[in-house]
Amino acid sequence: MKIKNIFFDFDGVIVDSNEIKSQAFYKLFESYNITIAKKVLDHHKNNIGMSRFEKFRFYLNNYIDDKKFSIKLLENQFSKLVVKNVIEAKFIIDIKFILMMNKFNDSFFKKYDVERINNFKELHNLLFKND
Repeated sequence: MKIKNIFFDFDGVIVDSNEIKSQAFYKLFESYNITIAKKVLDHHKNNIGMSRFEKFRFYLNNYIDDKKFSIKLLENQFSKLVVKNVIEAKFIIDIKFILMMNKFNDSFFKKYDVERINNFKELHNLLFKND
């Protein structure tokens, strides 16, 4: 069987970013209310596979009674808290090894469709941070 596609999930697979995301969810709501921040953190940790947009919607509908909060505002603040730390996060050893193998050079990535993007803007910032 010939390989047609390979998918790499960046967060928690290529880099160890799970704790970074957990801290960001807590900090996002800490100034609003520490009790709410703890509920958000617990919910986040119990629902790791849920998208952050779904989580934001859940928090706004169930925990926050303040019209100044919006999904867009939360997303912007969350990105500011996360991007720099994810860039600096440690690679998960096995993935780093795979990415460094000669089989996985530029021609490999051009030959196969390699994508798994939750937020294209964040990915672009990560890949082109020195440009």
